[in-house]
Amino acid sequence: MKKNPILNAWKIVTATSGFLLALFIFKVRKGR
Repeated sequence: MKKNPILNAWKIVTATSGFLLALFIFKVRKGR
């Protein structure tokens, strides 16, 4: 399998956005 820079970047973006979303939900739940 060839390394695809676009796919690699997309994976990083998805992981980062998912992490931020989880952190946001955690903060909202803890705030209540």
